[in-house]
Amino acid sequence: MYNASMHLHRGNLFLVGMPGCGKSTLGRLLARRLDKPFFDADVELERRLGVTIPVIFELEGEPGFRDREATILADLVVQNNIVLSTGGGVVLRPSNCERLKQGGTVLYLHAPPATLWSAPATASTGHCYRLRIRLHECRSSMRLAIRSIARARTSSSSRIASK
Repeated sequence: MYNASMHLHRGNLFLVGMPGCGKSTLGRLLARRLDKPFFDADVELERRLGVTIPVIFELEGEPGFRDREATILADLVVQNNIVLSTGGGVVLRPSNCERLKQGGTVLYLHAPPATLWSAPATASTGHCYRLRIRLHECRSSMRLAIRSIARARTSSSSRIASK
């Protein structure tokens, strides 16, 4: 049934998924619809630390960022009756997954790769955006290399066939 009630463990709804899948956008909408406070873990992290996520990555690397992310998550999941949009990599640590599971109902948002690729970059996903740009550049280089190899093979095949 479309509007059937869903029981939320401790009244909490936690959204997880890849960067760019719509966790923050959907989270805000759901929070408004469910009349619950909304928290974006990435925004909360930046607010508390006073620096952007790319700066944390630059200064502390991914392990340092993940430690800080885990601390913020631990603070947020103990609340009741909230909607929480998590960072895209929060599920990389089993301890974070356990916290999410214990603290509320976890909803995984899936998006096709094309959607993730074209998702707009935000301040907190700038590092992901830069990664997408590098991947795009690599993919473009690979396409050019494959075309070049294909042309070389076609040219070689033509020369062999004409002998």
